[in-house]
Amino acid sequence: CDLFHELYPQPPYSAGHFVKFLKDCWGISATVCYFTNPTELDVKGTWEWDNDRRDSVTIRIESTMTDAQKKLTIIHECFHVIQDIDPSFLAMVEGCHPDIRLRVVERIAEKSAVEAVLPRHEYDRCKREKQTNLQIADRYRVSMRLVSNFRV
Repeated sequence: CDLFHELYPQPPYSAGHFVKFLKDCWGISATVCYFTNPTELDVKGTWEWDNDRRDSVTIRIESTMTDAQKKLTIIHECFHVIQDIDPSFLAMVEGCHPDIRLRVVERIAEKSAVEAVLPRHEYDRCKREKQTNLQIADRYRVSMRLVSNFRV
């Protein structure tokens, strides 16, 4: 998240910022597609490599989510792509039991996505300024649920 915030210092962030971040910093092109059939996938979002060169991915997002949920899910999936190519991350989870590895990978992607769209220091500053959760959600273009449950 630090590198992202260094390159893009002004919130609010869109999912497009993260797609651009994948390209600018990692050389990975990303295409976002939406699926509408809830039984097509049993998740809100997923991603896969488009080729063996690992320079292009397709991110699939459920179309029935709110815009704020779509944004967070796209960013979450971008972090999964980074996890898949980061040697230090791969080494960290290498010895984990598969069930534990899945939970660790998901939790880190989720926390990273939340921290990316609403950095902890920004949230704390807003609270010191006595901003309401609604004002914070509006400013950072995130859901009220995310702000209400904020725990990075």
